[in-house]
Amino acid sequence: MRITANHARNQRRSLGRFWARLQRMARQDPDAVQGSRPSGGTAGLAETLWQAVRRLGSEDQEVIYLRYFLGLSEAEAAEVMHVPVGTVKSRLHRGLDRMRQVVARDYPSLREALDE
Repeated sequence: MRITANHARNQRRSLGRFWARLQRMARQDPDAVQGSRPSGGTAGLAETLWQAVRRLGSEDQEVIYLRYFLGLSEAEAAEVMHVPVGTVKSRLHRGLDRMRQVVARDYPSLREALDE
């Protein structure tokens, strides 16, 4: 399980570096990046969702990533994070509440797409 936790953290950092690089490229040459961006649909929705998750704190990101992006159960996430299952449940609940606030405030189109 420790390997899974490390993998989740590495993946999250890697995606963050990738996103930062794309942003730098877009500032330098917007036309080069235009073709590589997802054009709506599921890929665009996933990218927007990932951007919303990145606005959360690292603790919220970790529990949401383990639970929903890696598909671990609450018990497995608890084992990976070395915390009781109840702690995972409460962190997940609070993290999802904060996620809803971020989506409502910054990503209204994502909220509409998820409600469909």
